[in-house]
Amino acid sequence: SVRLMQEDESGFIDRWRRFVHAVRTEVLTLHGGRLVKSLGDGLLLEFDRLQDSVVASAAIHQSIAVSCQRLDAATAIWLRIGVHVATIAIDSLDIYGSGVNLAARLATLAKPGETVMSVDAKEQLVDGFHVDAVDLGECYVKHLQHPVRAFVVRPCTRPGALPRPTSILPHIVVLPLTPAEGAQANREAMHWARVLTDDLVQTLSSSPHWSVMSRLSTSALEQVAIGGQSAAQSLGADYVVAGSIRCHGDRLSLTLCVTETRGEVLIWEGQASCAAKDLLAAEHPIVRGMAADISVAVLARQINVARAVALPNMPSYSLLLSAMGLLHRLGQDDFLRAHELLDHLVQRNPRAPEAHTWLAKWFFLQIAQKRVADPTLSLKKTDDHLARALDADPQHALALALSGHLCIYAKFEPIAALQQLQAAVKAGPNEPMAWLFLSNALGASGDCVGAVNAADRACALSPLDPHGYYYDIFAASAYSAAGKHDRALTLAQRSVDRNAMHLSSWVQLIIEQALTNRMDDARRTVGKYLAMRPTASVQRFLSTHVARGTPLAERDGRALIEAGMPL
Repeated sequence: SVRLMQEDESGFIDRWRRFVHAVRTEVLTLHGGRLVKSLGDGLLLEFDRLQDSVVASAAIHQSIAVSCQRLDAATAIWLRIGVHVATIAIDSLDIYGSGVNLAARLATLAKPGETVMSVDAKEQLVDGFHVDAVDLGECYVKHLQHPVRAFVVRPCTRPGALPRPTSILPHIVVLPLTPAEGAQANREAMHWARVLTDDLVQTLSSSPHWSVMSRLSTSALEQVAIGGQSAAQSLGADYVVAGSIRCHGDRLSLTLCVTETRGEVLIWEGQASCAAKDLLAAEHPIVRGMAADISVAVLARQINVARAVALPNMPSYSLLLSAMGLLHRLGQDDFLRAHELLDHLVQRNPRAPEAHTWLAKWFFLQIAQKRVADPTLSLKKTDDHLARALDADPQHALALALSGHLCIYAKFEPIAALQQLQAAVKAGPNEPMAWLFLSNALGASGDCVGAVNAADRACALSPLDPHGYYYDIFAASAYSAAGKHDRALTLAQRSVDRNAMHLSSWVQLIIEQALTNRMDDARRTVGKYLAMRPTASVQRFLSTHVARGTPLAERDGRALIEAGMPL
């Protein structure tokens, strides 16, 4: 702005004033928000809704571009926007708080024409639904001692393009339950709403007659303010379950309805109530009874019924869901915090297989992310917690899946891995992680078609999973094994964009860039990867390759060597 002011002061001031007027009278009128102040070459804006700020930021970039469209690139005005969500102090003149300062610092990370958002803001939006995001990793900014996790974001332009299960089974989406209209949305009511939503998804998933969107994708929908018809269009649902919860002292009442999306036909509605303490039981009648009624209603509308094996039905709580989210951020502090939450959960629920399985996954990720110098102890703890999970429930699909993945990744027992993973998908046909890990084992064994099909099914079962980068990288590996490198490249790049701290995604991206003859890109990616993992080498990669000793592993190793990875 200083250069532009020096070169053409009156012209710059005129363009800037017209732009500020357009923001105030057009953008903010359309998208909400308030202009706190204009700084001469910047604006401070406040929004009540995070989603509005994202859409408004895109409109602001567009507005300045229109005002400068007759100018060359050197004369045009380009904006950098920072977005953060925080509690602030407000008076008649200004807004105050560390969150305001952080938003300004985030703007310095943006390139001209970009919007950069904090991780706290980004995790209140659904990637692929509200925004398309590219992870910048942990970045240092001026005057802040610790790095901040940041993402380049833009509004999602294709929210209706989400995958759905490809089978003939009806697809059910359970929208997050909400406090009843007029009820106080206190923390207790929100807690029970999340618990009942999670239990309802698990209970419906135990039916062999349909597919149900996964629990993690359902929790991601909590931030999506959409009705049943919009949800159906965006998520490819045949039936939508929605409802509300009301607290009456120590009792809870639940109201649910089921809508068939074709024609927006209401096929069932009902109410039930119970004591809050009853929800602490392993099985409680309020959800089980309503799920049975939903089953009758949906089955009456169903033309074809397919066979499937029931998923385990274990309640899941907010403590576990929080740990899941933190675990897959992969930042050091978040990773350690996830361990604390899971360790506490196991102590409180020593017979809960879900708790032991996710704690086992924490130790496994410690190995996979090279967070320990000697993985022997972490491997033993992974085995111990999986054994306790399977002792509590021998048919727990996620525990079986992780056990099978451990066989091929850390122990290199491919035959045992396939047997375990096939048992996992039989026990839980709607468990996306079982299909995801199976795709890896099938690719390593040479069944490339089966690997791609399994990866696609995993992604379709959990289309809005907060850990989408994890699904992308497994799918990239499956497509790579099948020789479909353009698709594999797209998935690997998206995985890196979604989580730049998942190092395995960078390796797969290098391989696919090399195999598609994008050698300049591959060499640049190698440089970025080595900056994060200086001790990386081709030999170390091959020593943990799921297909080590096969032509597939040799092909990947050659690709890394050609890209410049140290031997």
